[in-house]
Amino acid sequence: MTAGKLACPYCMENSKAFTLKHGRKNTWFDCHCQFLPMDHDFRKIKNAFRKNKVESDPPPPVLTRHQIWERVSQLPKVTQAPLSRLPGYGVEHNWTKQSIFWELSYWKDNLLRHNLDVMHIEKNYFDNLFNTVMDVKGKTKDNSKARMDIKEYCRGKELWLQELQNGKIVKPKASFSFTLDEKREIIQGVKNLRMPEGYASNLGKRADMNEGKLIGMKSYDCHVFMETLIPIPFSHLPERIWKPITEISLFFKDLCSGKLLESSLDRMEENILVTTAKLEKIFPCGFFDVMEHLPIHLIQEARLGGPVQTRWMYPFERRNRPNRNDEGDSDPLFPPISIFNQNGRGSKKREKRGFTDMEMQSAVTHVLLNCPEIKSYVNLFVNTWGNEDIYTEFSKWLRNYVYDEYSSVQHLQLVKEVALGPESQVF
Repeated sequence: MTAGKLACPYCMENSKAFTLKHGRKNTWFDCHCQFLPMDHDFRKIKNAFRKNKVESDPPPPVLTRHQIWERVSQLPKVTQAPLSRLPGYGVEHNWTKQSIFWELSYWKDNLLRHNLDVMHIEKNYFDNLFNTVMDVKGKTKDNSKARMDIKEYCRGKELWLQELQNGKIVKPKASFSFTLDEKREIIQGVKNLRMPEGYASNLGKRADMNEGKLIGMKSYDCHVFMETLIPIPFSHLPERIWKPITEISLFFKDLCSGKLLESSLDRMEENILVTTAKLEKIFPCGFFDVMEHLPIHLIQEARLGGPVQTRWMYPFERRNRPNRNDEGDSDPLFPPISIFNQNGRGSKKREKRGFTDMEMQSAVTHVLLNCPEIKSYVNLFVNTWGNEDIYTEFSKWLRNYVYDEYSSVQHLQLVKEVALGPESQVF
């Protein structure tokens, strides 16, 4: 559901997204005035958005849970062999399969099924905004093809490509972008920035003074910069440009707060629509991919799901990331024991604790009997002594068998280490 002109899970086939003639990318430019009230002034302006176009359509209808179920009930289940491409894919719908969640009895009655990820939306929005204003080569949305699309769809003549007398095509500087000296001044400020301990990573390490850009920005770096810092360096822009950018910053800051009021959500929903329309009057068409469109739907999800802290991806990615001192893949000459080759972390504060004899015996036996590397020794014990005493005698027998100095059998070092058992105290 995340690709093409139907990428928005709310608008779907009713979206007014279109493919740019020169940029050849899908854009949601001029798709947001239809969400404004029918008597809003922005609906009546012909030349502020697309040329000679006024907006008279209402917002696209939101499908009910019954309508969605009618659509997905005929799709192949995720456990079935997938079709190469369902009929109408990319034109009428973006469905590929029926999610396994639909097997839950309550799922078709669940009002918040998709749950847009605020973390990645905010990061992608920041990347597009910052790289375009800073005119980062290869990252900006304001390139030559974007200027050609402006001429195709808009009336902003000051941004059209210009041909000099010698035949060279030049791209006039946009009012929403900085010069190289201004960029270096901003990046120098980021480099000298000192944040409270634990508030953010060292953003100075992300600063590239030569090209005037930030590199390697993580999701949380973008989160901090978007909500607290971006209005400061961008205050040098003209006021008509700086204000909408600041409004976007405040929108994400309010949305990500730990407490949301119903009255605040109504105000935020109205503001994000107007702010997005303001940005459409400033930035080129190619700037508005689906990540600039999805924020208008985040307020409705906040009404249903509450604050984003319980719904965004930060806690899950934090949980699944490698440990800080992770050494990567193990040495193939000394592979880890398979039963312990799983990542994990404690759920509470560490404390030192000793094993009782019974706990030690149970823990060691459980590990040995469920360890594939020890299976051959388990079979040998059962064939020799039977399985009646395996839970009480196997660990002692294995230790004596492996470390029998008179035996000519060679054992893997891993087996010898496992046979010794753990220490009597754990953390």
